[in-house]
Amino acid sequence: MKRLLLLTTVVMALLASSCSKYKYETVSGDPMKTRIYTLPNGLKVYMSVNKETPRIQTYIAVRVGGKNDPAETTGLAHYFEHLMFKGTPNFGTSNYEAEKPLLDEIEQLFETYRQTTDEAERAAIYHRIDSISYEAS
Repeated sequence: MKRLLLLTTVVMALLASSCSKYKYETVSGDPMKTRIYTLPNGLKVYMSVNKETPRIQTYIAVRVGGKNDPAETTGLAHYFEHLMFKGTPNFGTSNYEAEKPLLDEIEQLFETYRQTTDEAERAAIYHRIDSISYEAS
């Protein structure tokens, strides 16, 4: 019995010390008791426990989009979206060799778009980017 009590005490002490290693925030009144961790790179991780269903669920949300684009690089979030879903030679693509020239052309057009100041030309370039993006998808 003494060994069990000692073992339980040691385990509880170890758990308590390891839990305090990572600081987190909470929101008062949250029924899920979500812990909000901020990683060194600024990414926030929201973690809560749901013991009713034995599974893990993950969402990734980032603060990017058209309203967050720098004025000189509008369309950057849209381009990034295409990059995220096109993959690499080893991941997320159906035929990288066929898709690579299209992706390279899109990249070059975005650079041209960034350097162009005439609104009509910018609209035409963006239309071309959309057409190639559709073809690449």
